[in-house]
Amino acid sequence: MTGIAIAIIFSMVFMIGIPIALFFTIKYLLRYNAKLRKRD
Repeated sequence: MTGIAIAIIFSMVFMIGIPIALFFTIKYLLRYNAKLRKRD
């Protein structure tokens, strides 16, 4: 029973966390690319 609850919570965190992580990663990469372009 607890295993199912943990699995549900984990899947919810996973579903919410992945888009947020992707968003921040893309934001960071765009900022990094902008810095590289400014340096040239």
